[in-house]
Amino acid sequence: ALRGLHVIVFVLGLVAPTPGKEYSNSYSFLADRMECDGQCTYCKHAHNQYRWSDIRTKLTRYVNRPIGQEGQDAKYSSELVAVIAADRHDVQQFIDWSWQKGAHFECIIGIIALRMLSYGYSDPFQFNEGTEFNVLEWLDVFNSHTGALDLLTSSWAALLAGGWPVFRELLHISRKLKDRLADNGNMYPQLTERQNECDVLDSKEDVTYRDVVKQALQPGKAKLILGTHLVAMARGIRCPFGKATALLSMALDMVHTHNMYQGSLKDPQNFVYTLISTAQDVISKWAKTKTNW
Repeated sequence: ALRGLHVIVFVLGLVAPTPGKEYSNSYSFLADRMECDGQCTYCKHAHNQYRWSDIRTKLTRYVNRPIGQEGQDAKYSSELVAVIAADRHDVQQFIDWSWQKGAHFECIIGIIALRMLSYGYSDPFQFNEGTEFNVLEWLDVFNSHTGALDLLTSSWAALLAGGWPVFRELLHISRKLKDRLADNGNMYPQLTERQNECDVLDSKEDVTYRDVVKQALQPGKAKLILGTHLVAMARGIRCPFGKATALLSMALDMVHTHNMYQGSLKDPQNFVYTLISTAQDVISKWAKTKTNW
C-alpha cells in the first residue's frame, strides 16, 4: 500500500492549481472525511460489517492479482489464481451496486474503492463529455463520481491501517491514464503534462533523487538503502512533494527491511506512523497555501 502512496504523491505533484478554478463544485457522490476512516466497523452508516469485510478481502485479491499473466507467474499458486478468477463475477456485481443511488449510506471507503475500479480497469474518460477537457476538468469529474481526492484529506495512516487498497487502485488509474494518452492519437488534445512548482523548485540533485526513487519502485528493482533518503532530507529538498516522498520511502524501508509496522493509530510514538503522518502534514501545509485546494 505504501508503494501506491508514493505514486499519489507524484501524481499530486503533477497537478498545478489554476488561479480562480473552483475545484470540485458539483458531486454525484461526496466523501465526508468525518464519516469513515480506514475500516468500516465504526462508521455512522456502516451496516453489515461482515459483508464489508468480505468485500474488502475479495477486492484486495482482485486489485493485487497478476494482471495479464494469471497462471504464468510462479509467485501465484494455481489455487490462488482460481480464487481470483472466481472473485471477478462478485467484484463486477459490487462495482455495479456501488453506483446505485443510496449506496453511499453504507461504507464510504468501501464505495470509493469499488467506484475507483471503474476508472482503473475500464475507460478512465468514460464519464467526461466530449474530448476537449483538461487535466483539472478530468480530476473534477473523477472526484465528483468517486470522492477519492477528498478521501486523501483523511488520515493516510488510518486508510493504510484499514486495509482497503485505495492507494494501489490510484496506481492502476495512473498507469491506465498514461497508457490511454500514449495511444490516443491526440484524441484528447488538452490532456497534456502541466508544469508544476517542483519543476522550478527541484535542484539537479532533487531531480536525480526523484528518478532514483521512481526506478527503485519498479517491480523487481533493488530497494534503496535508508541512507539515500536521509541524505536527501539532510541536503534539503525544496519541493514539498520531494520531502513527502523521502518520508514515505523511509517508512517503506522500516516495513520491508526492519519488519517495523505501523501498529495502533493511538500510538503516536510508532516510527512508521510518525513518518506517514509527517509526510501528509507536509502536503497539507503546502495545499493550504493554494486558494483553490
